[in-house]
Amino acid sequence: MINKAMHYPDLWLWDDSTWADRECAMEPLLLKLRDCILQQGSTPEYYPERHDEVRDAVNAYPYFSDVVAAWRENGLVFSSYGMMGLTMAPVSVDAHKKNDPIVLYIPAVIDRREPHAAMNLLKAHEDVLLIAAKEEILVQFISIDLGFKAPLVEHGLETQGNFHILHDKVFIDLSPLEKAGLSLQDVLNAQAGFWNKPEMVAGRIAVDISDKWQARMGHQYCISRMYWNFVPEWDYERHIRTEAGQRQASGMRYEYEYEGPHDARLLAKWRQMGLRYEDHFTGSDWWITLTPESALEAEEKIPLFVIFKEPRTAIPSMMLTAYQFYDGFIQLAAQGHFMVLFYALETPEDNDDYFPPILEEAMRKYPVDRSRVYITGQSHNGYYALEYYRRHPRVFAGAATLNDPIGLECRARVDYYDTKAQEIIASFRKQDMPLINILGELENTYRDPGRTAEKIALDTARYQHRLQAFRCPNKTEEEIVAAARSKDYATRKNGVPADRTEVQLRMGVECYVSDVKNQDGKWHLRFVSLENTPHMIMPQMGELSWEYLRRFSRDQETGEIVELYGLE
Repeated sequence: MINKAMHYPDLWLWDDSTWADRECAMEPLLLKLRDCILQQGSTPEYYPERHDEVRDAVNAYPYFSDVVAAWRENGLVFSSYGMMGLTMAPVSVDAHKKNDPIVLYIPAVIDRREPHAAMNLLKAHEDVLLIAAKEEILVQFISIDLGFKAPLVEHGLETQGNFHILHDKVFIDLSPLEKAGLSLQDVLNAQAGFWNKPEMVAGRIAVDISDKWQARMGHQYCISRMYWNFVPEWDYERHIRTEAGQRQASGMRYEYEYEGPHDARLLAKWRQMGLRYEDHFTGSDWWITLTPESALEAEEKIPLFVIFKEPRTAIPSMMLTAYQFYDGFIQLAAQGHFMVLFYALETPEDNDDYFPPILEEAMRKYPVDRSRVYITGQSHNGYYALEYYRRHPRVFAGAATLNDPIGLECRARVDYYDTKAQEIIASFRKQDMPLINILGELENTYRDPGRTAEKIALDTARYQHRLQAFRCPNKTEEEIVAAARSKDYATRKNGVPADRTEVQLRMGVECYVSDVKNQDGKWHLRFVSLENTPHMIMPQMGELSWEYLRRFSRDQETGEIVELYGLE
C-alpha cells in the first residue's frame, strides 16, 4: 500500500513545476531549429545499394569502413561512442595533441533505425567537415529529438572527457534558420541582446553558445521522468514516498540551491559538515577531494574512497549532480569514515594513463591509509571502476560497482569482456579482489524467468564468467536458470544462485543480498538488488558499499587481502 498522504519538506523537488525554469537557455532556439529541419525534410539517402556497414561495440552507429578511413586520411576521426553522440574529431584532438578546438554542434535528424543514418549525415555535411578538418574544428551532430534537458550536458560531459579537451568554445550551426529565411533575431526576439553576434564557423553561420548549452536540472528528477515513461513496472509514487526517495529529494538541493561547486554557500555547508573541499589540477585534469577535518588536524591515517564521477571544467555544475548521486558516501565521509576523491575520464585507457599520478599525488598529500583504498562508480563509470580495479588490483582493498549487471560484462565502450573473456578472467584471478555489485531490481535481467533462450544463454555465460573471475566455484546453466524460480525470496529476486542470502530493509526499500564464497572459503563477492528500483543511483548504496568493504584491507608488501573482521 502507498500512503499518498505522506509528506516531507523536500517533496516539492519531485514536481515538474520545480524545474520548469531550469531548462537549457537555448531551448527556444533548439525548438525553432528542429521545426526548420523537419520542414526542410530528412537527410537524403546517398548509399541505397550498399549493405556493408560495420557494427562494433565501440560505436553506437554502424559505418562504412572505407568512408571512415577516407575521412581519417582527410584529418577527421569518426566516433559515436556512448552518450557523446555522432562526432567527427580532428586527428590531433583524437590523439590528445590539441586540447582547445572549437566545437561546432550541428542539429540534425538522426534515426538509428534508418540504414546508413550516420554515413548519410557525413555525406550531407561534407562541405563543413572538409573545412573543419583543415581548421581542426570538432564537429558534433546533435539529434533534434533528444530533448534539451540532459542530453546536451551528456554530450559535453563525454566529449570533454573522451577527447581530453577544454570544451570552452562551443558554437551551434544556424544554417537551418538561414535556409528558412530566418535570423537569430527573429527567433529570440527580446532575448536577442543576451546572445552573441552570429559568425562563420567551418563555412557555416553559427552562434557562440559556450555559456548557454547547459541545463541546471535535478538529474534524479529527469531520470525519474524518463523511467516513468519507459519502465512500466516502476512504482514511482511509492518510490518518492520512501525514506530513500526522501533522501534523494534532499540531495537534489545541491542542484537546486547552488550555482556550482564554488558557490560560497556550498563551501560553507562543507565546513559546517566538518569536510574540507579542495580543487586540484594535475595537468588539465580537475579532481576534487572532500576530507574530514579531524583527519587533517590529527594527521590520522584514513581510508580513501575513489569515486569515478567526472569533474568537468566545461560543466562545473555537473559536480552538483555528483554530490547528489553520492550524497550517501559524502555523509559517511562527514562522519569520519573515509575521505572521497572525485575523478574520471571517458575511456578505460585514458583512466589507466592519467589517473595513477593523480591517485599517487592524493596519497602523498593526504594522510591516506594505503592499505584501505576503495573504488566505486555507477553505470558506465562502474564499468570503468571495475576495469581500473582489474588493471591495478594491489592498489585497492575492494570495489563497489553500482547499477551494473550481475554478470561480467562491459557495455560502456568495448566488448572484450565477451570476446576476450578467458584472458580477462585470467587477469582477474591473479589477485583476490573483494567486490560488491549493487543494482536496481527493475534493471536486473536475471530475475526474469521468461527470458528468451538466447538471453538465458548469454546471461548464464556472463554469470559463470563473473564467478570464475572472482575465484568462485562454477555453477551450471541449470542451477543459474533455476534461481529465478527459487523458493528462496532473495535468490528469486536476484535471479542467480548464491551460498547465502538475506533480505534487508533500508530506507523503506527491500534489499536482496546474495553472498558467494570463493575457492578459499572467503566471502569476497556480494550482489545486492534494490526493490522497485530502475537504473538510478540510490542513497542506500553508500551504506551498503561501506558496510561490506570496510572489513577489507590489502597488505602493501604481499598484496594479500586482510580481513579486519569476518562475516560469520
